[in-house]
Amino acid sequence: MTDVVFSIIPEDFEDLKYKAGRVKNILDFIQIDISNGSFAPSTTWPFKNDNDFYNRIIKEDEGLPFWENVSYEVDMLINKPEDHLDDWIKAGVSRVIIHLETTKELVEIRRKTKEAGVELGFSINPSTDDEVLYKNLEHADFVQFMGSDEIGFHGVELDENVFNKIQALREKAPEIIISIDIGVNESTAKELVEAGANRLVSGSFILDSESPKSSVEFLKNL
Repeated sequence: MTDVVFSIIPEDFEDLKYKAGRVKNILDFIQIDISNGSFAPSTTWPFKNDNDFYNRIIKEDEGLPFWENVSYEVDMLINKPEDHLDDWIKAGVSRVIIHLETTKELVEIRRKTKEAGVELGFSINPSTDDEVLYKNLEHADFVQFMGSDEIGFHGVELDENVFNKIQALREKAPEIIISIDIGVNESTAKELVEAGANRLVSGSFILDSESPKSSVEFLKNL
């Protein structure tokens, strides 16, 4: 069975809460994409709008939405993610995704996540040389390939170059978890799994479906 994660690009805390509520009883993990415009061109909560809830969460006065039902991973679409890592560990995320194009502090990031018991994933865009990933692979708990260089938005078309990247990594590291984010839908998911992906991250395909539960079951059963 394929692992499935629901992706949210939150406009504000209420947007996060509403979308998390759509899947809280049908998925184990939700991915929060955060962006401040430094790496991805978009800007999301908590870098825009009212961040009062964010401050309360990192102070541990309040939890992420429906934290009793689902676990969270944070996809840090930002330069210098190490500057914000402590906050998200305090917020209680179970997994952190770092884009290798954004930092030179992987050793420190690895140390902090390991001490906190948080899984660490490394991500690269389709245009990034695979060697950037391979030379750091031993420090990753999992890998997330981005399905396009156009990151930070839902509904983006899949770059077919990612199939080769998935296949090459699967051959190099047969046991590693390979996640794919962007472009996961009814027409691409089967081929992505056949290439070697065993975790599918999907936002609009699930959210825009008449039956999110059916869409999740379709992806899981590939």
